[in-house]
Amino acid sequence: MTIPVGRATMAQQRLALPRLSLRAATGQMTTATNTYQVSDLSVNLQPDRSVRVQGTGGNMRSARDPKVGLDFVTDDGWTVSAPDCFITSFSTNVEHSVQTIAWTVQAKELTASRGIIENADMVTLYKVITSFAFQGDSLEETAAKVTLPHALTVLRPLVQRVYDRFQDERLPLSRRALTTGQRALIYVPGIGVRGDSQRHRVMFKTPALRLLTLVKDEVDGVPDATGYFVLRDTLATVDTTWDETFNHLYWLLSLAASHLIGFPVTYVEGPRGSRIQMHGAQRELIGGSQSLIPIRWPYAVSRFLDSTFDQYVSLHSRIDLKKLIEYYIAMQGTGTIEIQYLLGSVFMEGLKYSYAHTYKNYERAKDGRFKQTDGSRYTFAVLMAEIYKEFGITQGPLDFVGYRDEVVHEGRFTSPFPLMREKTTQLKEVIEHLLLRMLHYDGEYYDRKTRRLVEFKSLTT
Repeated sequence: MTIPVGRATMAQQRLALPRLSLRAATGQMTTATNTYQVSDLSVNLQPDRSVRVQGTGGNMRSARDPKVGLDFVTDDGWTVSAPDCFITSFSTNVEHSVQTIAWTVQAKELTASRGIIENADMVTLYKVITSFAFQGDSLEETAAKVTLPHALTVLRPLVQRVYDRFQDERLPLSRRALTTGQRALIYVPGIGVRGDSQRHRVMFKTPALRLLTLVKDEVDGVPDATGYFVLRDTLATVDTTWDETFNHLYWLLSLAASHLIGFPVTYVEGPRGSRIQMHGAQRELIGGSQSLIPIRWPYAVSRFLDSTFDQYVSLHSRIDLKKLIEYYIAMQGTGTIEIQYLLGSVFMEGLKYSYAHTYKNYERAKDGRFKQTDGSRYTFAVLMAEIYKEFGITQGPLDFVGYRDEVVHEGRFTSPFPLMREKTTQLKEVIEHLLLRMLHYDGEYYDRKTRRLVEFKSLTT
């Protein structure tokens, strides 16, 4: 592969990963107490984003060990290490008095390297993303030509955003393209015509992400891939600063999508060598079918990350945002109203604890409750009212604790279903507004009251 130079060039190049199906004749399996010779090894990335390794050898004791490590060199010269694996299945066969064990493991992470890459080397990083149906921002690659009357009737919301944002440096429209004549042509981002390239790009303004480009494209060998991030930097920075950055992006983009995304493959290419990492899926949450923000619209992803990334980095050590996002996604992924309400209540409990313990550093009494300045104990309602005020929520509900207790103690709501559906929707809306206000989001949002896309900052809660 030719190493791209410059962000624009990187966004134009189609990613061609090395073959992800690896093979090796022999290798080593390491347990807590022994090392065994193994053979006939094969590695495959599964549709569920798990990394599966199959082979033969070892013994019955190693096959039952809860954790094993694997090391081997593939037939085409890749040095592979998977230090954290667990055996999912094994079988034995005895032939001519010789016992053979065939096993399958799942690897938490598998690293394959070939050649030499040093910390000071400039490398190109490709981070494949899955389960994230985003839209790019590039007009040049995705422009469709429509007459103005048609655009204003069928595509009115999108055209209005083009009008509002045509001076943005990421949107190279000319005033001539926005004339109001009957035959004027409007170039609509994100809507391609038959035969157009499907590779679109998203670029960012916030300094922490300025070197990144997100490319919308298929990636051969990676199930459910929707694109990849690409950047150029030193290997040392890739393995430290950018590794942490992608951890933050994982949670932010999962929030935006309302379900857990995936970063199953990371490919690093240097001048004298390359490295590929396969990351097994770590969590299983179904999540919601409707994204929190309209990620399928142009500029949605860039606006989301440009407005929230720095705040997430600043806030995540003071409030347990990862756990709150998990609760929100789990709430979105269930159709049972009682379970939705319970998960929403757990979200509020988690937020209350993080807010008092690490965001405000309130003193705790011996009974575990948080103390006010006069020595009295904070009640849940007082803390929630304080949280609402802190993050600009003026009409946050405080009655959800009683409804939660109904479900916990009686296994159901005693109130009529229409009322509880309304209460659940209200709780879900407040949770979304809390998350987005905490993160200083500036962009569009699907308003549950009006059932339309609005600018989030225009809403009052």
